[in-house]
Amino acid sequence: ETVGVLESMGVLLYDGDTNGDCDNDSSNAIIGDNNTDVSTVRCMLNSCDLAVVENIIHCNEKQIQHTDQTTGQEQQQQNTIIKMIDVAVDSVRKDPLNKSNEPHLVLIAHSISASAVAAAISAWKQHQTQQKQQPVRRVEDLLHQALTVVTFGNVCQSFCDGPAYIHISMYDDPWTVTLGSNSNNDAGGGRDAVYFHACSPYEYDQVRWESVQQATAICSLESHNAHNLNACTIQYLCLLMRINGIQSFRALYDAASFVDPTFILDINPKHFAVSCNHGDLVVPPKLDYELLPAMIRATRGDKWIWKFNGDHDDEVESLLPDEIETRSHLEESFGYNALEDIYATCCR
Repeated sequence: ETVGVLESMGVLLYDGDTNGDCDNDSSNAIIGDNNTDVSTVRCMLNSCDLAVVENIIHCNEKQIQHTDQTTGQEQQQQNTIIKMIDVAVDSVRKDPLNKSNEPHLVLIAHSISASAVAAAISAWKQHQTQQKQQPVRRVEDLLHQALTVVTFGNVCQSFCDGPAYIHISMYDDPWTVTLGSNSNNDAGGGRDAVYFHACSPYEYDQVRWESVQQATAICSLESHNAHNLNACTIQYLCLLMRINGIQSFRALYDAASFVDPTFILDINPKHFAVSCNHGDLVVPPKLDYELLPAMIRATRGDKWIWKFNGDHDDEVESLLPDEIETRSHLEESFGYNALEDIYATCCR
């Protein structure tokens, strides 16, 4: 199953000697150390995708065997995150009501780096519950008060319960849809996580990717611009916060998870013109069709679009609105000079 997923994402390419057939047969069987048959699949691996394969295998080991084997660099990253969590939790213990108005610790991760963050949080939680004998619920409450985790296009399904999670991704991002935590697959996204999704303006990227993956050595993580942090997901987050007047990630989480006990609907919210499935937030119905492409252009996200060999500038330009259309969409929602204001805020 894992091989099939990696092949569909373009990470693994079948070896020509297998005639396109990756099924296990006698020619692909070897004898293991214990005289047992070990089935192998002969495939070509893109060298720039080694980190992707390592991440997927590492996540599977975490979920199945719960091992904590890490490399030196990974251990150093994990220790750094654990130290930051220690400081944040100690601050909550000393001031549980946050009278000093100290900011929350926010960990931000994109793509496969989300697994490193998830592993560090799980290691900290495991140390507190098993070695320090702290009640699980108490540890999770401390994490929820002290830590906010924001992921963009995560490729991880092993987020432990506790922190306040905000998962942002695109509906057409093949990585998050297949291997990440999203609203349709929230089992490993963490309890009470908040999910934000939209459609990217790069609907033809999959066709472009399939046409070049056999001929060029391109990192599979760059197969679709819906997975692009600088040219898609970060602009979507900016829109959500700007529309609702929110200036912190924790305020975004609180607003999205807010439930008014007196607000009882007799109509399913999916029939409303304005999305009401994010607590106290306002999400315009055409945000991803008009405002998101305009915001990408306004923040110069078009300069970060992943291009393939043979792509022409005109083809890339056609994915986003021109300056006149961008100004029209932004000023309709945010008032006059919105384009200049956004550019001055995000690009200077």
